[in-house]
Amino acid sequence: MNYKILKLLFDPRKMISKQEFLLGIIILFLLAFSSISDLIINTNVISIISSKDAYLLATHKVVKPFSIPSLPFGFILFYSAVTLAIKRVKDLHNKLWIWNSGWNIYLFVR
Repeated sequence: MNYKILKLLFDPRKMISKQEFLLGIIILFLLAFSSISDLIINTNVISIISSKDAYLLATHKVVKPFSIPSLPFGFILFYSAVTLAIKRVKDLHNKLWIWNSGWNIYLFVR
């Protein structure tokens, strides 16, 4: 993986342009889609096996060879999304504390 991409997703110190912001959002979307597609594929396999016979479902172990643990992966996606948002707010020359208070109000009041 490119060092610039890691810096884009995990280092909140610099400002980013609109193009870099869109690149980061696309990368996050692809990562989220890959984790969701793994879930969808396994769900379809289980439903196909269960529609044939309950005995097949009971004896068959669905193995996920490319499984990603949900909690750490979700935290990485969340942290990267917040980092991208902070960088973009800095680039727009807005006050970061205003954005942070709005974010907290949205999370805890809703």
